This record gives sequence, structure tokens and C-alpha cells, in this order.
Amino acid sequence: MIQLRPKLKNKKLIVISLLLLVLAVLLFPFAAFAGKYASLVQIFAIASAAVSLFILIKYVVPDYLYTIENGHFIIHKITKSQSVCVADIELSQAKTGLLTAEEYKNLNKSRKVFTFLKNPFSKEVRYIIFSDGCDEYAVQFETDDFFETEFSKILNSIENDEEE
Repeated sequence: MIQLRPKLKNKKLIVISLLLLVLAVLLFPFAAFAGKYASLVQIFAIASAAVSLFILIKYVVPDYLYTIENGHFIIHKITKSQSVCVADIELSQAKTGLLTAEEYKNLNKSRKVFTFLKNPFSKEVRYIIFSDGCDEYAVQFETDDFFETEFSKILNSIENDEEE
């Protein structure tokens, strides 16, 4: 069994989220002085609060645990009090190896992408494409050097077993 649980690398997402929340709080009283543009200011305040909450809920609060075990790639979403399995994929369904963001963009085919990231701006973000027989989908996740090397070895061994 190989596991990886990425941690938040820098505080940029937290700072962005808090700045957007402060902006929303400051814009609501300002709307009283905005005259005929008050509704526009309030919409902007609500939008900045919504984006702030989205960043917190999507990236800051949850953690992900990636596990490779018994030919399965398993992803758990971990919050403060619970762990939920959000993906359990057979590695034999993999159509590609691990792809960088640039390699994935060069494939030029649209498909559903499932994102399980803690650090969305990280250089260690990888994609892997799976097929369930009729549809292809991609899984976006983070790696480190050890996890990426071991994951690639396992994918290669599965590919070699299928060729024999």
C-alpha cells in the first residue's frame, strides 16, 4: 500500500479567501452611499463572499488521502471529523500514465475531469485518464516524487501484465 496526504504548501489561498471576505464586509456599508449603483455594489459583495467560501470549502478545509492498494487508486476526502471515500478506481482502467498539466492540455480531447487537489497552483499536479468502457474521464491530483515513481511502476506492471 502506498499513500500520500498532501498538505497546504503556502497560505496564499487562505489570504485570498480572507481578503475577499473582508472586501465583502466592507462593500455592504459602502452600498448605502453608492446611490443608484447600490445594487451593483451589493452583487459584487455577495460574489466576493461566495468566491471566498468556495475557496475555503474546496481547497483549504478538506484534505485528501491518495492510496494505491490491490490494483485500485482510492481517494478519501478528509474533513475535521470524517473521512469519505470519493473515488475507488481500478488501475486496469487507466488509459494513460501520469500526465503533467501541459501534457494533458496537448491531448486536445474534452472529457470530464474530477479534481482532488489541496494546492491547485502546485507544479506537482498530475492527471491520469481512465475509461469505464464507454466514457473517458480524467482524475486530477497531487503527487510527490516517491508517490509518482511508485504509481508509475504500478501502472507499468499492470500494462505489462495485460500485454502478456
